[in-house]
Amino acid sequence: MANDQYDVIIVGSGAGGLGAALTLAKAGRKTLLLERHYQVGGYITSFRRKGFSFDPGAAILSGNAIRAPLDTVEMSKRVDLDLIKVKSPYLRFHCPKADVSMGEGAVFGLKPDEVSTIERATGEAAKLLFDEKMQKVSMLDWLRENVADPTLSLLFAMPCFLALILPPSKVPASMAIVLKGLGSMDMCYPKGGIIAIANAYAEAFKLLGGELRTRTTVSKILVKDQKVEGVELENGEKIRSKTVISNAGLGNTVKLVGEDLLEKGLVDKIAKLKPTLSTFAVFLGLDYIPDIIPYTFSVALADVDELEKVCQDLESGKFYESEKDPVPVYIHIPSSEAPGLAPPGQTSMSIFVWAPYKLAQGDWRDKKEHYTEVIIKAVENRLLPGLSQHIVHKEAATPLTYERYVAKQGGAVLGYAISIDQEPIDGDALPIEGLHCVGDTVAGALAEPGSIQSGIKCAQGIIGPESAS
Repeated sequence: MANDQYDVIIVGSGAGGLGAALTLAKAGRKTLLLERHYQVGGYITSFRRKGFSFDPGAAILSGNAIRAPLDTVEMSKRVDLDLIKVKSPYLRFHCPKADVSMGEGAVFGLKPDEVSTIERATGEAAKLLFDEKMQKVSMLDWLRENVADPTLSLLFAMPCFLALILPPSKVPASMAIVLKGLGSMDMCYPKGGIIAIANAYAEAFKLLGGELRTRTTVSKILVKDQKVEGVELENGEKIRSKTVISNAGLGNTVKLVGEDLLEKGLVDKIAKLKPTLSTFAVFLGLDYIPDIIPYTFSVALADVDELEKVCQDLESGKFYESEKDPVPVYIHIPSSEAPGLAPPGQTSMSIFVWAPYKLAQGDWRDKKEHYTEVIIKAVENRLLPGLSQHIVHKEAATPLTYERYVAKQGGAVLGYAISIDQEPIDGDALPIEGLHCVGDTVAGALAEPGSIQSGIKCAQGIIGPESAS
């Protein structure tokens, strides 16, 4: 193809795509960002119903992590992104024998000897971070050897299950430091909902000279002689560029390129990568303001072995048929932090339950209403008595919903699982000159902050030495 229309084309405006777009535009590269939906963001999104605003993906983030991409491209003062510091304590872990909260460098709800045990254990875990051998030791085995109290062991495992969506037997032991780190982060929430972050990044990208096209679906990444030539859209339009960054996920990128252009061994390796569990989410508009910490993770479990069993059941396709089942629930209440996300005196509440993509028995569409009631009753019985009497709006999203709107394999919450038994794949692994992958399916990209950084790092590699100036 002659005369490239763009220096770089980015497919997908999730966290990785936005991070790359900002960096490239700041460097003066003529960059086109393509998004198949009507709005940018991927999991960094929000939606509104009858005056209530909900965040179906990202819920609470470090203020530094949110600001850094805008600060780096000198756009913080030119775009509207008002971050509200989350009240302390901001994160609660609840189980039958413990009720622990995190905030402003402290752990609330533990006895002095329990705090001492956590400090000692997390200190030991920190030493393991760069020990390659310990990266293959599971959290389950490490806890059995280092933390005798079953309740404290569960408290170590819960944040890792929440953050990585993995059973203790597949979480690296070094992740035990997460429990301590959560209490020291500068947690913030954006005024206007999580979507405000993606909107601010997109606005900064356009102000820097980038071009954004929404409602635009890429059907093919064009390749000739193992070199990228551009992309072809669903409507048949071809757009030329010698560099394409895909934020569509490794698996989807293989399909866009065409398996026949890649080595079968690599295609098989990517196909065998296991995604994380997905989510069954219940979104509630309430006519009152419940007395609960706005970020609460609750399990009806006694120890890590029971958590391990729950994870195994989910991975086999089993879900919760009754509120008496040990349903782990993560509650997010954005309206408690940001005015205007619910009508005055009312509340927007999201309830997330990790879920299998395919059910062992039944179909998500047929059982959606039943599972919605199970989750509501579980929260009502365990945390908020009388909850069902205050619901004025109710809807739910299944793993199929997440797959449809975010286009992730299996509706995965975090892309491919960061598990001790799974080797991640680098974003430049596809042997096509000019093709790069970013986002949470590539090595080193965990959740939204990690995905953003994967995009920034990729863009810096494309720009070269000048990116460091």
